[in-house]
Amino acid sequence: MSVLAQLSRDLAALVARAAPSVVGLGHRRGQGSGMVLAADGYILTNSHVARSPGALSVRLSDGVTLPGDLFARLDEEAIGRSVTLRLLRAGEVKDVVAQVGTRDARTS
Repeated sequence: MSVLAQLSRDLAALVARAAPSVVGLGHRRGQGSGMVLAADGYILTNSHVARSPGALSVRLSDGVTLPGDLFARLDEEAIGRSVTLRLLRAGEVKDVVAQVGTRDARTS
């Protein structure tokens, strides 16, 4: 098998594993996406997606929609790096949590 074919298979497998953790986010000024990080509903997104005040809706990959709230702003001022992320919180989402890295990589 060629390197390109193997890379293509690996990428397809990665997308299949990650897709359920990707959520749609909606608010009065538009929509965006985020990634579920924890079973108790923590979602990471870019700041422009959740910048506007007001209600957020979180659409899970199975079509279920939950209300969401801004939990934390992770801005350059907050952590000393050039990032603009938002951490949101929705209801329990046990079956769609992103698996980021291996257990060994996350604990070292």
